[in-house]
Amino acid sequence: MFLEKAQAAVKLESLSKRIGKKLIIDNISMSMNFGEVFGLLGPNGAGKTTIIRMIAGLIKPTCGNVYINGVDVQRDFEKAISNIGTIIENPEFYKHLSGYLNLKIMANMYPDVNTDRINEVVKMVGLTNSIKDRVRGYSLGMRQRLGIAAALLNNPRVLVLDEPTNGLDPAGIREMRDRLRELAHKDGICVIISSHLLSEMELICDRFAIIDKGIHIETKDIEMTGDNENLSVSIEMLKPVNPAKLEKILSELGIRANSISETNLDIEQSREVISKVIGQLVRAEVDIVSVIPSKKTLEEYFIEKTGAN
Repeated sequence: MFLEKAQAAVKLESLSKRIGKKLIIDNISMSMNFGEVFGLLGPNGAGKTTIIRMIAGLIKPTCGNVYINGVDVQRDFEKAISNIGTIIENPEFYKHLSGYLNLKIMANMYPDVNTDRINEVVKMVGLTNSIKDRVRGYSLGMRQRLGIAAALLNNPRVLVLDEPTNGLDPAGIREMRDRLRELAHKDGICVIISSHLLSEMELICDRFAIIDKGIHIETKDIEMTGDNENLSVSIEMLKPVNPAKLEKILSELGIRANSISETNLDIEQSREVISKVIGQLVRAEVDIVSVIPSKKTLEEYFIEKTGAN
């Protein structure tokens, strides 16, 4: 069951972390919601893992607050952390024991985790057929799934993962992506991921925050990375058209094309102007096959915002 969207799953309020004289995290405020996959993006050393460690209660902020499901981690640590499951870096297990026995040992840390819950999380992460095998025979992807199962044992409302696809092959990455999106969208869990694999984050995240040098640059919906005042479109014609005719149509509207040929026209304008261009082309009896908008990839957007090379 989804919790009310009105309350953020995780809220960071004026969060800062200083180690010695170095300011690692600088006055960051943001919220992550139930039912979404939220990405923390940034170059190495940006402060992503530090933020995750503060969310998980592993280190204390120098100032500011972390709230998990409305509970202040500093003031009521046990209650706040009871809502969270984490995997930071690579999960470690007793390799000579089966996956099931590893989970059973971990279940002893929680008061209400029984055999039924262990079997439930095993099924959730797709390890039913191999859970009785020894962990030493698990692939890296299987160990990652076992780690997620361990993080889910206490039925957390927030799942925090630091670089969860590290070392996985393409098939394992896709399987991990599908599993995490299912946990968020079907079970209403807030899944928070820190990663520098931008192409993968673009496929898995609903929203993301860009962190650079400990500063929160912005938070944005993944579908809005290309949003700005103008839109780039490629207009494809069914039959060849004299480019001079196309240029005349555009000049009447006071605009120029980025590129133009007998069968293709690329422009970057506001939506209103693009609509007028299409109308003029149709009135000039230019047969249009497609109008394809283009948007920045997450990598392009990230580089634009951070100046990374």
